Amino acid sequence: MVELFAQWHNPCGRAWSRQYMSAAFYRTDEEKRVLEEWKAREEKSRGTVHTAIVPFSKFWLAEDYHQKYYLRQDARLMKELDAVYPEWREFTHSTAAARLNAYVSGNGSPSQLERELPSLGLSAETGAALLARVKGR
Repeated sequence: MVELFAQWHNPCGRAWSRQYMSAAFYRTDEEKRVLEEWKAREEKSRGTVHTAIVPFSKFWLAEDYHQKYYLRQDARLMKELDAVYPEWREFTHSTAAARLNAYVSGNGSPSQLERELPSLGLSAETGAALLARVKGR
């Protein structure tokens, strides 16, 4: 699981405030050990890791304006998603919307998106436009 997290996360990036800090949460001593080993490997190969490793206590959803922030900047995608997720809660809890947000924000490769597109619920036209955008970065 740490490898999946590492694919989508830059542990060396600094947050400009505590509110936006990167963190990896653990529940068990084993999870903590795995995260600390990951952090040591990252620091050895990439330099200082700013991702905090902290015990899980309680999960809080971010404010509405933070939910799927990059995705909400894309009017074309949001028009389709508004039809699929008429309730805000459905949108914020959608795995597909989270995946789309990752691609729109600059994460994920074109080949990953090509494999995932059929499961994301987009029209062929919008899927093609998103793929062209990801390929163009």
